[in-house]
Amino acid sequence: MTVYELTDAGRALQPALNELLDWGLRYAPAPSPGDEVQPGWALLGATGRPTALPAGQVCELRVGPEFFYLSSDAGKLTVRRGPAPDGDAVVTMSAGILYSLVTGQTTVTDAVRHSAVDGDTGIARRALEPLAATRTRPAPAI
Repeated sequence: MTVYELTDAGRALQPALNELLDWGLRYAPAPSPGDEVQPGWALLGATGRPTALPAGQVCELRVGPEFFYLSSDAGKLTVRRGPAPDGDAVVTMSAGILYSLVTGQTTVTDAVRHSAVDGDTGIARRALEPLAATRTRPAPAI
């Protein structure tokens, strides 16, 4: 398995990437039927957001065939691809539910309700909270 980490210069781009992702989620049209949703792109925007997930607690997130693990580093969300080693909770959700969560069309409570959660539901909620939209879509122009 190939693993890589960003350099300090690469990590310095994170705020700019987050702004671009937030802009895209806010102004881009909703996906059309047949569009392929990339869960990793949505999760990239949540990386580094404040989280109530305590250090040492891990949540595995399964979206379709993709696996991610969510954890905390100094109160900031970290997201990695792959199954979680010793996850405290496992959340299995559809790409549509993830999209609704990151675009503000659904709440964490509803996302959990419409997903399968194995393990500690409280950990699952705390892990998903940073994924929830921080901004709402503007009203359509009339």
